[in-house]
Amino acid sequence: MNPEFLDMLIFDAGGRRHGISAVSVQELLPALTILPLPGTQAVVEGAINLRGAVVPVLSVRRLFGLPAKSLSLSDHLIVIRLRDRLTALHVDHAL
Repeated sequence: MNPEFLDMLIFDAGGRRHGISAVSVQELLPALTILPLPGTQAVVEGAINLRGAVVPVLSVRRLFGLPAKSLSLSDHLIVIRLRDRLTALHVDHAL
């Protein structure tokens, strides 16, 4: 078995649980202010400032075709590395 798939970060989106390989995860952040980015695709909620780096935030709910919801205190941002760039995934809750 491939060891990179043994450690998973489990998250909830729209009442369903999903997982992402822990190898891809840079860090897990509690809900924080997402600044809107006008003129982007609907899946892009905006961006965050992560220690001086501008990181785009993608809505996992929109990626899965679920209705959008407002940011709440129980939400999390999963910061992952995609093609040598950081990206944050906005999820309802991460475990």
